[in-house]
Amino acid sequence: MNRSERSMLRRDQNGDGLLDTQESFNYVNNLITRGFDINDDNQISASELQGYYSDQVSNQQIRSLDNNGNGSIDINEYGEDFLVR
Repeated sequence: MNRSERSMLRRDQNGDGLLDTQESFNYVNNLITRGFDINDDNQISASELQGYYSDQVSNQQIRSLDNNGNGSIDINEYGEDFLVR
């Protein structure tokens, strides 16, 4: 099962394979309340979603290299990762 299919399954609350009006509303409402709606216009734009997912990827990359857990990568941590590869 690919990422899109898993995403659909999580949102398809009645299991019919489709997102009905209520399920779509719940999904968009969830995105808005989780902070995706950066400009507070009660709509989620492609750029708002891209910004969120870009931040998520960046945060994952930092966590994977941040050996001391301080939220940043210092030269030693970067060097350790470089030497291991």
